[in-house]
Amino acid sequence: MSKRNKKILETPLDGCGCICGILILSAVLLRIGYGLEGLGVSRGVVASIFIVILIANIIGIPIVVITIVVKALKNRTKSKEEWGKRTEKFEKESVITTGEDKTESEEEEEGLEDFKKELAEALKNDLVYIFDEYVKEMVEEFKKVIDCPYRYYDNGASDELLKDFNESLKRGKREGFIPIIIYVNDSMLMDIEYNDESDDKIDIDEIVIEKVRTMRKKLIDNASSYEGKRWLDEMLKEYQEDSEHYQKILGKPSDKGDEIHKLHLEEKYVLLAEVPVSEPWQLLAWFPFWYYYDCPDNKTLANVGKYWFEQYGAVPTFIAHNMLGMTVPQPVSDAQSLNLAKEQCAFCLDIVEDREMQTIQQTIHALADSLRKSTVWNFRWEY
Repeated sequence: MSKRNKKILETPLDGCGCICGILILSAVLLRIGYGLEGLGVSRGVVASIFIVILIANIIGIPIVVITIVVKALKNRTKSKEEWGKRTEKFEKESVITTGEDKTESEEEEEGLEDFKKELAEALKNDLVYIFDEYVKEMVEEFKKVIDCPYRYYDNGASDELLKDFNESLKRGKREGFIPIIIYVNDSMLMDIEYNDESDDKIDIDEIVIEKVRTMRKKLIDNASSYEGKRWLDEMLKEYQEDSEHYQKILGKPSDKGDEIHKLHLEEKYVLLAEVPVSEPWQLLAWFPFWYYYDCPDNKTLANVGKYWFEQYGAVPTFIAHNMLGMTVPQPVSDAQSLNLAKEQCAFCLDIVEDREMQTIQQTIHALADSLRKSTVWNFRWEY
């Protein structure tokens, strides 16, 4: 059987064509029959033709219809099966495709994250390089004003720095210098520039070491522990004028404070300077830093430093443009602690109160309790 014959009645449209063909053939035969009858052909022959036509219509058309219906049912079943297979195949392909898309999407996201990390690392490296270059420039500027031997460290909290500092303390007693840790930044240079009170102000860009030495000598020669104590008393009296607020800051004798274990040396990029001075308080005249806000001026720093050294043996150990760290041989006594806590509050109110947030960091009584346990004093003046 040819492919064409196999395709007969594949669709209802093909079946309708067959029925139409039967009807047309019947009409043609009828026409022939009537023509033969007109030509004088016997009625028997014509009747036979009509019977054939009738049989063809009675039997052929129903057969075609039945065939169409059966074929349609088969095709419907086959279509369902094929549709199910196609749907299943499509779903599988969809799942595979979706999985591939998802994998590609994840890969793209991972690639983007990797790119971001690489970019961030590159920017970080660039910033580190730029900042390192900046620090190198600052160190070069500091060379003009340090006027003493020094060593540079890129980590102020390193064990190496603390080890070297302690070694310098011992060696300084023999060689006539006192070590101090200096935070390197341009603000410290500005502090030195603005601390000169002469008409011929020191210009950091064209610094003359003789002018710096004159400033330091003047501060050291004119320093007075009496003036230091008087200034502290005046500042405390000023704070006490607002009695209600002062009582909040004062707190209660039962307030407890923590022991201060170490200096605030988290800042990077520091110098360990070996300063040729005879007494530790003179370090505050060598590196004055009063440029910011409520930090005491250069004269007051020297005066208070001298007073606390004579009274408690306090030694400046770390200086930044708004920070000061000091150490004492032993914690103060119970009798001294409250008075010292009040003086420290007058010297640096920010150690007990956050004035910007209007909150109390610790009371004066809590600070006194800390001072009874600690050999480290830390001060920080907020911006």
